[in-house]
Amino acid sequence: GNYEVIPKEFAREIKGMAGYRNRLVHLYWKIGSEELLGMIQEHLDDFVTFNHYIRDYLKKFNEEG
Repeated sequence: GNYEVIPKEFAREIKGMAGYRNRLVHLYWKIGSEELLGMIQEHLDDFVTFNHYIRDYLKKFNEEG
């Protein structure tokens, strides 16, 4: 959000995503399949939106460079 890659409001909405990513990477053995499925089902739209912003940013960056 601070670097204007994604809107600041959206960055605030998904700030917990970084913490969950850290759990997946560092404590993956503690995450059950039901928990992971629940996260995907509840937050899939956030991942789709995040992907959209990143693609738009990269496209703009590529056109400028």
